[in-house]
Amino acid sequence: MTLKLRFIEFTLPDWSDKAFNGIREAEKKLTDIAGSAGKGSTRFQDTCSRLGRAANQGESALLANINEPIEIRALTYILSVPAEKHTAIMLTEIIIKRMGEIKNPMSRLSLMQLIRAFFFRFDNLASPPDLRALITLIQDQLRTISTGKQGGLSTYASASSLVFSEKGPAKLAEKAQKEAIDLDVLFKRLSLTGLGESRYLTLARCQYYLRTLETLPINQSHSILSEICKKEVFTTPLDENRLVGHGVLEIIIDRSKGSVIHTDWRNAILAIAGDPRVPKSAENYQRWWSLLGEERVALMRGWLSRFDLKLFLSILEQSARDSGERDMERMFAPRKKFMEGLLEEGVIVESRLFLSTYATRYLKQRYKKEDLPAYARVRSSRTSMIYLNIKNKVYLVEGSHSFPIKIFNKLAPESRLPNYNIDEVTDEQLRNGEMERFHRAYGLNGCLSQTHRDLIWQNSVLQFMKSNGVLIRAAKVIRSESYRAYKEKFGSD
Repeated sequence: MTLKLRFIEFTLPDWSDKAFNGIREAEKKLTDIAGSAGKGSTRFQDTCSRLGRAANQGESALLANINEPIEIRALTYILSVPAEKHTAIMLTEIIIKRMGEIKNPMSRLSLMQLIRAFFFRFDNLASPPDLRALITLIQDQLRTISTGKQGGLSTYASASSLVFSEKGPAKLAEKAQKEAIDLDVLFKRLSLTGLGESRYLTLARCQYYLRTLETLPINQSHSILSEICKKEVFTTPLDENRLVGHGVLEIIIDRSKGSVIHTDWRNAILAIAGDPRVPKSAENYQRWWSLLGEERVALMRGWLSRFDLKLFLSILEQSARDSGERDMERMFAPRKKFMEGLLEEGVIVESRLFLSTYATRYLKQRYKKEDLPAYARVRSSRTSMIYLNIKNKVYLVEGSHSFPIKIFNKLAPESRLPNYNIDEVTDEQLRNGEMERFHRAYGLNGCLSQTHRDLIWQNSVLQFMKSNGVLIRAAKVIRSESYRAYKEKFGSD
């Protein structure tokens, strides 16, 4: 007789990631229990305290207190946790050798603690020669570990030559890039995910950022730029003398040389190092620009001149619109063409903005503070100016609101224009003061102040520049619709 059972229909819901939280928490508790086994005993605690006191007395005292396996376990434990009641222990080759002699192989717990100390302190755990000795000890100990299992010491044993190296962080960054995998995926594969705050993984991330910057298409935007602009990233020590930010700045500036720098690349430089056009005694200059060399400083100044001009022209245009005066709007286009022409001819060596309260408010509404270049404030509600150094031969000041263009063949000794120690001026100090200082120092010749009567002012400035060794073709700085009238009035170039 056959018993017939009815077919039972049922469905199982999909397991969400949240459903496994309980298992993960239980696993973590078991790991914590295993990791703390034996650490609560009085003998162990006394040993830790004794080693801590010995560490404060120096290498010889510490060495004299390392004679038993429990002392190896206590020492590796102390190394793997933040120093609170003792000096942070720096391992030496002698101490490292003693650690390997007391018990070989050392216990798995001692080895795991030593490896944790290696990752968390890395190049702060020992000097370079002594770090090599520590790496040799760890690799020798890992040879006793089976590589057939996944996770923990078995994974470390399998990847020993890759992970345990003075150049380990750089090797991981290179491997992730070559295999085109996310760095976090590689960390998980190597059982490193629980070490996110360690010095070792921090350096690996920074090396990954630097390698990515080195291979990005020049002047292309990338998400990596937002990462390197985080203060905790660019202030990370890269080696004894440099921070990660120094490496970033060198790569960006050197790769952008000979091109118009991308806005995102320029903003990354400003976010890290700020504008180099500040007093050389300024903290930012000392921390960043003083270590990058004059050539990189000059390149950044050139790129910022382009940005300065863009900002000044946008202020000039908005001022003309806001004024409602047809004369101001009519004057804008010729002035814009003239200054942009100078820029494209590559004769502007340096620039500086002098901004009114109106201009400052206007720019802050459109740009983040960290994306703006350095500028001096003008105690004026409306008038703003820009200073241009043209091939270190001619010095020009242009301004808004009927500000006559001014040009000099040298700067007066007390000129405020390139003096970065002066960060605030009055309208009068630039409108008339610069001319007065020049006259007192050099007499009446060698300078020019010209109102903006179309074509006349352009010719006056071009002739002044020509007489001082800067030859600019009129066609480059005069609008095409006005160039014929210019030639009829003043002749061809």
